[in-house]
Amino acid sequence: MDFIHEASFNLSYPDSSIAQLVAESVLPDLSQPSPKKTKITLNVNEEIISLNISSTDLSSLRAASNALLSLISTIDSTIETVGF
Repeated sequence: MDFIHEASFNLSYPDSSIAQLVAESVLPDLSQPSPKKTKITLNVNEEIISLNISSTDLSSLRAASNALLSLISTIDSTIETVGF
């Protein structure tokens, strides 16, 4: 299956411990069986989280991007609320 559509995101955090916390919070969702139309990779390098989403069609790419970025936004809000 050819993944012809791709989106990449680099998210920067104040320090590496927060980036690691966000990445670890997202991992359970990434370990769920995903549709065969989408492939997601996540890498953490110091305070930068790099996300790469590849898909066979534009609709699946948009859906995966929106879901993942919405989840990360919720995690960020939670971290800010608890004052980590």
